Amino acid sequence: MDWKDFLKPNSKKFILPVILLLLSIYVVASSFSIVAVFDKHTCETSDLSKQYISAEKENKTDIVKALNDTAQKTSKKIEDELKTVNMIGVRESAILVSTLDPAFPLPCELAPSPLCIIYSSKKSYDCLADLANFTKENMENKTISDSIKIREYSEPTIPIVVNFAFVFIEGYAISCLIFYFKKNRKPKHTIKNRK
Repeated sequence: MDWKDFLKPNSKKFILPVILLLLSIYVVASSFSIVAVFDKHTCETSDLSKQYISAEKENKTDIVKALNDTAQKTSKKIEDELKTVNMIGVRESAILVSTLDPAFPLPCELAPSPLCIIYSSKKSYDCLADLANFTKENMENKTISDSIKIREYSEPTIPIVVNFAFVFIEGYAISCLIFYFKKNRKPKHTIKNRK
């Protein structure tokens, strides 16, 4: 195999990498849009959850009912805002991209996994971490309480950019393989009918 010919740039070889890169950008941009809706309400819902846990622990049923009503109104508000976000094909695109690049940084908020990253703002992360700690402290079942782990916050920019580059390079390599096999394919032998 001649590596120079194999890797030689050709405009057709860039079609697949560009498509994969655009899919990746779409997944990341859509994920940020979806997470931004939750971001607006994270601290509010975290505070409601803490009040609910305290009220339930103290057996204050009237407060629990009022908090449930407020939580339902907030959930409805989030649902309405999510309807305005373009989510067409995000799940399918995310599956395709993460199949080609298993380390692709999907948001932990939408797809929890060992390789996910946090797309939420630092403020929202702090509210959720505070809620997780509060929940751990107030749980009677210590086995469950000990199982609550809080992932460390880090900026998502670098892993996303690195994976964009990886997806593009991987797409180019796949294109090169396709063109190599297409070029070196053996022609089919045809049998001519004899009279």
